[in-house]
Amino acid sequence: AAKLGLDLAGKTGTTDSYTDAWFVGYTPRYTLLVWVGYDQERYLGRGMTGAVAALPIWRAMIERGVDQGWIDKEAEFARPPGVSMRRIEYYTGLLATDGSDKAIDEAFIEGTEPAKTWDPSWSAVVQLPWFQQRPFYGAPKEGENMPEDIRDWGHVEDRWNTMDDDDDGGEGADHADAPEPTAL
Repeated sequence: AAKLGLDLAGKTGTTDSYTDAWFVGYTPRYTLLVWVGYDQERYLGRGMTGAVAALPIWRAMIERGVDQGWIDKEAEFARPPGVSMRRIEYYTGLLATDGSDKAIDEAFIEGTEPAKTWDPSWSAVVQLPWFQQRPFYGAPKEGENMPEDIRDWGHVEDRWNTMDDDDDGGEGADHADAPEPTAL
């Protein structure tokens, strides 16, 4: 949907057992939801996440809306006061430059924008395991939890253990029922 060149927002959803998948997307004027599933609980298939099963239908609806004129290609979301937009390098979260591998626009509360700028050396950094990347990023921002801040790893391990399980989760599965890890 990002390739449509429109001001859009959205969120996917998938049940742990792949029986339901959805995508709810927003334009400045409309909220459109696509749900994929059966009236009676039934397995959709391996990997049938909201991004795979529902998002393509939503995208087709938006494309049709553009073609038919009910989606305004020029419409933009109103930005709340105190929010700024910055072009960010996708893999690092640093300020993008002309040579950035992949750049996206991100919203920030003013004063929380990244201070560092991406350069080509970051392409090698993002290939490292996280514990080797951390020194390149500096200290975490206030309120940002790091792995050493987590007291109870049980919840994290439970999530990891279900992420590749064919029947109980999988990549993109919705784990909303699991409590968040507890930080110090």
